[in-house]
Amino acid sequence: MDLLQHSVRILGQQCLVAPGSLLLLAVSGGNDSLVMLHLLHRLRATLGLKLHVASLNHGLRGSAGADDASFVQEQAETLGLGVTLGSATGLNSEADARRARYDFLATTARQVGACHVVTAHHADDQVETLLLNLLRGSGLRGLAGMRHLAELPGHPQLTLLRPFLDIPRSELRAWGQAQGLKPRQDASNSDRRMRRNRLRHDILPLLRDFDPRVDQSLLRLSEIAARDYDYVQQQLGAATGNALRHSDRRIRLSRSTFLALHPALQTHLVLNALRDLGSTDAGTEHVAGLVSLAGSGRTGQVYSLPGGTQLRIEYGDLVFECRDAKVDWSGPLLTGREALRVRYPGKTVLPGQTWALVIRRQRPGEMEAWQCLSLPPAATVTLDTRRPGDRFHPPGLNGHSRSLKKWMMDRQLPQVVRMQVPLLRVNGHIAAIFDGTNFVPSRHFLATESDANACFCAICQISGSTWP
Repeated sequence: MDLLQHSVRILGQQCLVAPGSLLLLAVSGGNDSLVMLHLLHRLRATLGLKLHVASLNHGLRGSAGADDASFVQEQAETLGLGVTLGSATGLNSEADARRARYDFLATTARQVGACHVVTAHHADDQVETLLLNLLRGSGLRGLAGMRHLAELPGHPQLTLLRPFLDIPRSELRAWGQAQGLKPRQDASNSDRRMRRNRLRHDILPLLRDFDPRVDQSLLRLSEIAARDYDYVQQQLGAATGNALRHSDRRIRLSRSTFLALHPALQTHLVLNALRDLGSTDAGTEHVAGLVSLAGSGRTGQVYSLPGGTQLRIEYGDLVFECRDAKVDWSGPLLTGREALRVRYPGKTVLPGQTWALVIRRQRPGEMEAWQCLSLPPAATVTLDTRRPGDRFHPPGLNGHSRSLKKWMMDRQLPQVVRMQVPLLRVNGHIAAIFDGTNFVPSRHFLATESDANACFCAICQISGSTWP
């Protein structure tokens, strides 16, 4: 195979890299990435491309890693290309190293203005990946393996290109030798404590001895699985339409929409949600657990995953989210545990927020009754949050009270905000609840038309000098 013509076809026709594009090349100094560097440098005029080199020292091989970085810098500068070197520390696993590498490449791409990251993954890498995915019990997405064109893992706004994905390692080695390239040798590639290395050096040779065409069979399986996976994704999109609601690090879906899906589509929806949230640590058992909880879990239940993501059941919704995502709530919340003394009449700004409580006296006959409370002049008025044993006397219960916890559940307030919803207390008793954008008064504190202590109450956002 002519590697030059192959690369022109893949980059120019399949990956649709436009002339003038800046490619960020991930180069380690080994044979595969070194061949990629020199081959794309030779093709840059033909394809009208600009190149920048990036190399990350994972800090796992001491001075050898630093020497590799220096080698890559020398190669790039000899070719007249810009180069960015990076280093990482505290990596404890292959997954950590992979995540650190993609994060570094994403950061570098943004710094230099590249939209495409190019790696030297080849056909042997694809075969190894497929076998590892099989051993994990992967579904269609895992059997589809890597693609020539994909999103950069964890950074979907960037494109990952793999122009050598159907080229055997032996052909890359032969091309490098013909060009007189002298790559660095990474001794860790022989470390059989790593699963991929054991597969490469011990298991694959046995499989090839059993069936010399095992590589071609696995690559054909990948093509079939990729085609079927694309069809499943098409069907999932048609079945869900615009039902998925994305916000900052959170994805919501109506539970009824999820339950109406075929079980196969349910699994793929969960996988897509985890991918969109940047979760790469979920195994098959985790996905099965998420699907099970989504189907039969109770409101308030949570399924947590490694890497900081979770599924939360919230009344009629399934909420996939990062655990540190901001609370999805349109109204004010109180984060402190101390009661906030309220000025009335007057304005009280909520600590650290753009919200303020406004209380003003109302003249009899000019009432906005639905937002008016009876507040005696000498009363102690505070804003705070829910306490154990709190009860509330909302209108419409024929004089009865309700546990505040149960009332909040009936109103379908998200569990994550129930302990932060502002409560207006008068002499220690709940006078009103500011439920998002709603004002819910206690029956005992409702003002009458002729009430001399009637006060208009509202929590509103601060906007310049305009106040209610």
